[in-house]
Amino acid sequence: MFLLSEARAGQRCTVKWTGARGEEKNILENIGIAQGSELEIISSYFGNLIVSVDGKRIAVNKEVADLIKV
Repeated sequence: MFLLSEARAGQRCTVKWTGARGEEKNILENIGIAQGSELEIISSYFGNLIVSVDGKRIAVNKEVADLIKV
């Protein structure tokens, strides 16, 4: 298990755990990032990511990516 911010372009990951709470957790779940979600890393730049979730591309900054373990 490692932080999502450590993932590299081209990797496929399954979300194992999120440390997000309250509003952050609701936002992540609404865009499809929750325990068991499958993500593909499209681009990675110093921990800031563009990920593909359910056919949608989403930008995730390092602060949020550090809350997600894959």
